[in-house]
Amino acid sequence: MLSDGRRGQPSQERARVRAWCREALDLPRHVTVLVTELACDDPECPDVETVIALLEDGRDTRTARIFLPAAEVTEAQVYTALAQLMENDEE
Repeated sequence: MLSDGRRGQPSQERARVRAWCREALDLPRHVTVLVTELACDDPECPDVETVIALLEDGRDTRTARIFLPAAEVTEAQVYTALAQLMENDEE
């Protein structure tokens, strides 16, 4: 996992992605949105990806991945990833 140097503190980039998620899905306060950057050593995956996890009591955790560091993620990419997540959730 990557860090911005402030142990336990969210980076501004991850906070920005989290806010876009809340706005895009109009999430109630009881839904937890986690935004994490993960590093990967496997040559088949990107060096860093941003993972969005939606946690809600009584539901399985739902995750979306964007294959870029949070600092490079755009609002449009968040909306697209969440749209795909919701589409898969309905199936």
